[in-house]
Amino acid sequence: MIVRAEDVQAGQVVLWEGDRLEVVYTDFTGIDRTVLRVARARDGVRQELTISNDTELEIDAVPES
Repeated sequence: MIVRAEDVQAGQVVLWEGDRLEVVYTDFTGIDRTVLRVARARDGVRQELTISNDTELEIDAVPES
């Protein structure tokens, strides 16, 4: 499923540049930017993405085995 960045919720897993990222926290910086604090599914490394609200992200509905 494809959603806009502003619609992503904590607990969801998104696919971003080849990585599966678990969304830990979301926030808005203002009118047109979304901040996603995420943890990479493969190793737990945390990072913060600040992207446009209308950036399309793929939600990964398949649990990693």
